[in-house]
Amino acid sequence: MDRELARAVLQRWEEGLPVAETAMYKAASVLGIDPRMALEEARYYTRLDSYLLEKRAMTRPERLFFSTAAGIDPFVLVKTATAYNIGLDELILGSLQENNWVPKLANLMAPTGQDATQAGPPAAQAAMEQAQPAPQPGAPPQPGAPPQPGAVVQQQPQARFKPSPMAPEQVPPSLDGNLDSLLQGQQQVFGQGAQENGGLPAAGMPEPPPPPPTPDQRVKQVAPDMDEPTAQRYGQQLEQFEQQIGMPVADPKQMVKFVKELQKVDGKRIDQGIKAMGEQLEQQQAAELGVGQPTVPTTNGGQKPQASPKPQNPPQPQTAAPSQAVEKVASVGRLLARLHSR
Repeated sequence: MDRELARAVLQRWEEGLPVAETAMYKAASVLGIDPRMALEEARYYTRLDSYLLEKRAMTRPERLFFSTAAGIDPFVLVKTATAYNIGLDELILGSLQENNWVPKLANLMAPTGQDATQAGPPAAQAAMEQAQPAPQPGAPPQPGAPPQPGAVVQQQPQARFKPSPMAPEQVPPSLDGNLDSLLQGQQQVFGQGAQENGGLPAAGMPEPPPPPPTPDQRVKQVAPDMDEPTAQRYGQQLEQFEQQIGMPVADPKQMVKFVKELQKVDGKRIDQGIKAMGEQLEQQQAAELGVGQPTVPTTNGGQKPQASPKPQNPPQPQTAAPSQAVEKVASVGRLLARLHSR
């Protein structure tokens, strides 16, 4: 078996598919894992998940096996269950669950006849030897036994992570989360209870959780004074942004940064609009004063309209000048005066 095939075998086990004990043993050996411990762990989860799905009482060998996997002396568990009036099976499973169902493999691989801690009293060793009869055809292999031809191991993790036998089935995890599925399930339960109670929710039944906030509502959470049109516009931008990056913006501090960045862009846009409006008004005012007049530089670097040049020799009227007529009258007067004096 090569490394690629060995990884495929372990991947098949992780996905909850059946794997032959011989294949599991070889795959662990190829990948540098202790094959005995890997096989014993696979056998443990196979037996545990099968028991949890069957929903029955434990057999005596199973009690010894699971208490050994929990690393607790089975007779200590019996005394504790009796003293506190607790079911022995429930106490054993609680001990395993406290350790997240991870077994004490060293105890499981101990030779037959040793107790869970390899330091128990002789009575415990004798009881364990008596409780573990000779293997029967089709029975689970003994702890530490080599891989059995034809035997199969298979884990079923959903059996271990169900809160209780009466709890609803858990929604399998996904990359996008399971909030929508859980919400839909709660709404269905709430609606069913309301129908059975004449349209009202059943007494003591919790109300369904509120739907998740919309993008514009999430914007309003970090900017409560924002007007509705702006919040809706920012909400659309938020939805597009989350689709681009492939994840939601869940951190409130990041939401504040997102809103401030959009406000900064809006501020720049308004500044540019004000500047463009001022230039347009200046052009309109210039048009009212005279569009297209040439300008000359002034002493302070500005521009002023250039005055129209005056003609150097203004044209004279074509009529006779008044001074010539007066001169003729004066000369006639002088002539008459001389004649009179004689």
